[in-house]
Parts: sequence; C-alpha cells; structure tokens
Amino acid sequence: MLLAIGFSALILHKNWKRLKTFQEAGELFRKGDLTGAKHKIRAVLRKDHSHEGAIVMLAEIFETEKLWRPAAGCWGRLCSLNRLEDKYQARKINALYRALAFKDLAAAVESLQAGKRKAFEPMYALALARCERPEEAEKIRASLDPDSETARFIGVLPASAAPSEKALEPFCRADDPVIAETARLLCFESAFNRADYPAAEAALKSAAESNPETATYLLGDFYYRRGELDAAKEAYAQAANWFLPEISTVRWAEILFLQTRLDELKPFDAKFVRGGKTTLVYSAYVRAMAAYLANDFDALGRELQVLGDSLDTQIVVMMRFAHGLKTGDVGKVTEAVAAFRAIPGRPFDASGTLARVRPLLERCYREGRFRETARLAAMLANAQQPDLLVTRLALLGRAASGEQDTGEIKRGLERFPGDPVLTRLAISTALGKGDNQNALALITGR
Repeated sequence: MLLAIGFSALILHKNWKRLKTFQEAGELFRKGDLTGAKHKIRAVLRKDHSHEGAIVMLAEIFETEKLWRPAAGCWGRLCSLNRLEDKYQARKINALYRALAFKDLAAAVESLQAGKRKAFEPMYALALARCERPEEAEKIRASLDPDSETARFIGVLPASAAPSEKALEPFCRADDPVIAETARLLCFESAFNRADYPAAEAALKSAAESNPETATYLLGDFYYRRGELDAAKEAYAQAANWFLPEISTVRWAEILFLQTRLDELKPFDAKFVRGGKTTLVYSAYVRAMAAYLANDFDALGRELQVLGDSLDTQIVVMMRFAHGLKTGDVGKVTEAVAAFRAIPGRPFDASGTLARVRPLLERCYREGRFRETARLAAMLANAQQPDLLVTRLALLGRAASGEQDTGEIKRGLERFPGDPVLTRLAISTALGKGDNQNALALITGR
C-alpha cells in the first residue's frame, strides 16, 4: 500500500515538473525568447513525445521564426495524434503553402474529404500549376474570383514556357506572400536562362530577404554554379539556419574540399544520417573527400567502393584517379583519364596528366604489362609532343592483343628513329606478315 502511494506521488511529481516546464516555455514564448522557449519545449517532448500542447507551441514558434517546413512537420504530427481536430490539417496546409512545398501541399489537400477541400482551393490551384498539372489548375481557377491574385497569377503561368518578367513583375508585390515569392523566383529563372546574372542575383536576393527558408539555399546554388565559391559558402552557411536540401549540402561540402578545409569538412558526414540510398551515397561521398584530404587512401578506397557508379562528379573522378595511382590500379586510372577527356568545355591536359601517370607507366613497362596499359597510353599520346614511353606502351599493347598496325609502327619509328624497341617490333610485325624485304631493310638499317 505504501509502495503504491509512493509510486503515485512520484508520477504526480514528474507530471508537475513537466507541467511547470511547459508553462515556463509558454511564458518565454510570450516574452519573445524563442530560443529559450524551444529549449523548454524540447525538454517536455523528451519526456512525452506525444504532448499535444508542446507540439502546438513548437509549431507556432517555428511559424514565428518563418521556419515553415519544420512547422508543417509539427502540424503533421498533430494530425496523426488527433485526427478529429480539423484546424491542425488547415495549419499544416498553410505551412506547406508558405514553404512553397507545392507537391506536399497538393497531396495534403487530396487526402481530405471532398467537402473539406473548398477552403483550400486557391492554394491547391497554385500548387497544381507549379506541379506541372495545368489542366487541373485551370479547372479550379475557373471557379475562383477572376480578379483575385491567385486567379490572375495562375493565368500567367503557361504550361510550356516560362512567363515573361514583364508579366511577373506586378505579382512580385502581391499581397499574398507566396505569390510574391513565387513570382520573384520565376523572375530569377528567366534572368538566369538569358544569362543576365546581375538581374538573376537581384531577384534571388529579394526572394531570400522576404522568405529566407525558400530562397537562401538557391542563392548558394546560384553562386556555386557561377564558380563564386566564397559567396556560395556564405549563403549555404546562412541557409543552414533555415532550410538546406541534401544536394546543396553536398555542394557546400565540395567547396570545402576544393578549399582543402578538412576540419570544416569532417562534420558534414553527420548531416547525412536519415534518408534512403541517396543519403547513404552522399554520406560516402563526404567521407571520401575527407579521406582524400587526410591522405588516408585505405579509407578512400572503401568509400569509393561504396559510391560505385552512383556519383560521377569531377571530384569523384579526381579521387578515383589519385587512388588508382596510389594503389597501382591501371584500370581505375584508365577510366579516370577517359572521364577527364570527356569533360565538356574543358581541354584535356595530356602533358600534365602524363607527368602524374609516368611513374605508373614506367613500372608497367618494366613488368611487361603492355596489354593492360595500351588504352591508357593511347589516350595520353600527343602528336605535337610525342613521348617515347607512351609510344612504346601503346604499340606494344596493341601487338600483345594481336593488333599490329604497320602504319602506326612506321609513324612511331619516324618520331623516334633507331629506337631498338620499336625497331624490333617493326621487324617482328613485318616477318609476321611475310614482308621479308622490309624486315631485312630494318635489320640492316637500310
């Protein structure tokens, strides 16, 4: 009996402490101390994951901070906890709308009973238009007030081509913040596509200022694509406080790799914890970059094996090239060099690549690995700057595969007259083809 009373008292004490913490969170929220309020709320949720009031308060804090995606996540959690409360679904849809998460918004509206969709038709119509479902969007638009901002805005969003900036400009000042933000982002796309980068940057900055969550990471992507790495890194660091998609996080990591900032790069692996196959690939990619900078080629090899063919960025190619050189893997080096040659808009640096590959080629030559190195040597051949080792390996490799080319051997001898290796190869090829006269001439030097 006494034990039961003591246990009940303990539960009551814990519940009282939890209630007190929740009340303190509410007081901090009302005072505008959002950081302190979140700290208290999370303490409550650590003890009770389903505390409805705490989740509501956290959602409202996120909305105050204009963190619409986390807010939508909270409202979605509340929808699962209490399906009878329609306002949670409404708040979730509104948060998705403010986050410009149009695909999720459309799915949320479509999950409602038909009779409950009417209130969300303007949002739903815009979401459909932005999700490339123009016929469905137009059907709903026809039922809206034709003078409403939503109806007029959807009217300038054709199915096949981007709307003109002239048509979009009035909507950049729309009363509806989502229409205004969407118009600014479309102006950015239009300016970027016509290579007016100052106008594109201005449009993005305007969008990021009004809604940091939806546009700050795009500003980072813009600078990344332009090769302005410091500006991109700064934008990504700011976006991390709001919303940063995985691909933008990867680009941020690539910048740190290119700037050889190993200490800053290492923690990025922790950013890829929850997710599917793509998340695992990105995690391996970040670990591979860190291993490369740390000169840990054993770890690099393991991570490259995890990556497989999932990623084929220039950085991945460079790491495969370096690992192949370190381990003497001719196949990896050959594939990497082929990838270097295929990079569009970038001339292949044959002489620079040869300088790095030469020690491997010399070892292969000494070991008689001609067939294995034939393709690599052929890719490194430079008619303007012929190299004897490359020429020997290319021709000996082809001969080892039974592909003697008299013309190529003759050109090799013209570049390197009297070379004993090429001369013996020429004699052997001539004899093999029954050309005894040419073989005799090569033997006698005539």
